[in-house]
Amino acid sequence: MSRRLRSQTVGSVSKHGNQAVQLQLQSSTSNSVPEETTTKNVNVEMEGGGGVNGFNLNGFNLPEHVVENILSYVSDQDIPNCRVVCHTWKHVLSSKSLWKLRFQKRGVDWNEIQSFITDRNSTNMWALLHSHMCHGILHKNFISNPSGHNGFEGWDMEPPIFENPWIIEEQPMACSPLPNAPLFGRVDQCCFATCFGYKNFTVDLWDEGLTPALTKLLLPFQIKCSQLFSTRVDQQYNGSANWNIYLWNSDQNIRIRQLTGRIRVNFSIRSTGEWQKREWVFKFERDDLSIRDLENMRYVQFLHAGVCQTDPLIEEEPDNGAFKFSHTCVTIEGLPDEQTPAGLGPIIHSQIDGRKGTLRSSFRV
Repeated sequence: MSRRLRSQTVGSVSKHGNQAVQLQLQSSTSNSVPEETTTKNVNVEMEGGGGVNGFNLNGFNLPEHVVENILSYVSDQDIPNCRVVCHTWKHVLSSKSLWKLRFQKRGVDWNEIQSFITDRNSTNMWALLHSHMCHGILHKNFISNPSGHNGFEGWDMEPPIFENPWIIEEQPMACSPLPNAPLFGRVDQCCFATCFGYKNFTVDLWDEGLTPALTKLLLPFQIKCSQLFSTRVDQQYNGSANWNIYLWNSDQNIRIRQLTGRIRVNFSIRSTGEWQKREWVFKFERDDLSIRDLENMRYVQFLHAGVCQTDPLIEEEPDNGAFKFSHTCVTIEGLPDEQTPAGLGPIIHSQIDGRKGTLRSSFRV
């Protein structure tokens, strides 16, 4: 009668490939026989230092696809330890087929990762896939509260110049409705609005699972930042709304790179109230400057600011909500080798300034 493996737990794991490993395997019968579960210790020998298909289970060679299926149940925390048991386990735990199986069992969509990342021929690619399973680093918005659906959670307010410098509009007022396009599964219809306010959101990349070692493994890649913005249509006013995006070191005392954008409005031009999208990228190649920047890059900071005044011929002060921001987004995207991406938003004019490794860029709308 056929028997099949049901589950496995690692009893004691040796870090030396030529020594025996004790596995506790739980097996059970299937088909019409009442299920009987037993637990026993089995000696598994690593032949020849643990080569591929090198498992000998009580004199029976254990096929690699069976080992792969067993290891697909190992917890995320135990994966790094299991890789140092022997060469065979390291090989299996580095294989694309094993990780596709793990993704399937955890309900993670394999296709949400760009194919030119998963197709890269690197024995260390498992580390990126492992971090994606734990943190979703390759398919998510690192701004957890992009439009105000959780109030101001995650956003730090600068000391206000005026009372209530920022408000959240559940439905944007005096402008067009927000588009219904989902942002990583969310369809937000709310927005942040201000006339005189500053706020910022800081992402800790290391806490989010993107360490310097992983960023180097991901090269080439880009950090893409985007947002929607609009202005009121029912008042004439003068002013500007700015957004700054900074990449900081681990001590937050050195700006590694930065980008700046601006909306200007004046009394003679009345807003259309349409929502507009802007995108910017920090691109990292396999060059010395990028590698040096990645050594200590830890934080991404997205800052919003707005200051305006009404037409001097009109005595009333502007209503709050002159400038509106929504769908603020920061993503990590791999790039194909030796290929420059096109069509990623407005043209950004960049130059290296006098500070070491600092990229300063700006544009105006």
